[in-house]
Amino acid sequence: MSSYKKFTKDVVLISSVNFLVVIKGIIFLPLLTKILGAFSYGIWAQLLVTVGLITPLVRLGLTNSLVRYLAAEKNKEYVREGVYSTLSLITFISFFIFLLFLLLAYPVANFFQAPIILVIVLPFIILFECLNIVIFTTFQALQDMKKYSLFMILASVGEIAFVVFAISSGYGL
Repeated sequence: MSSYKKFTKDVVLISSVNFLVVIKGIIFLPLLTKILGAFSYGIWAQLLVTVGLITPLVRLGLTNSLVRYLAAEKNKEYVREGVYSTLSLITFISFFIFLLFLLLAYPVANFFQAPIILVIVLPFIILFECLNIVIFTTFQALQDMKKYSLFMILASVGEIAFVVFAISSGYGL
């Protein structure tokens, strides 16, 4: 397959997946506001913004370096070493953030006006979000857009299914 065809195919695939990810927000907004109310949606939005602000700090720009330095690398051992070292460092920093959130759980919960359990779960979400981004970036660097797209779709569908299950089971936010 020529490089132009592969590029076009990858762009169409990623565009389609990104469109489906955007639809996730359209599904969540009425679901959360109608069933849980505006207050719970406000807490949900605050938690998402917190995750969105902290994850780039935890990643330290290492995911960008994965794309920069591993995209042209053919040695699988070198790629593996780069990915594992990035995952290790991000896990270590996420563990530090986890301890920080546990120590400051009550003040953070009071600041967000959220239940304490959500503040305790927040570092886990940050950890998994950072690790997901590293894995997605690895697929991007290796130009394996089919796996990248598959995992993006699975992550979005899984998130929607989990939220619908939690809300329909009466667990709330």
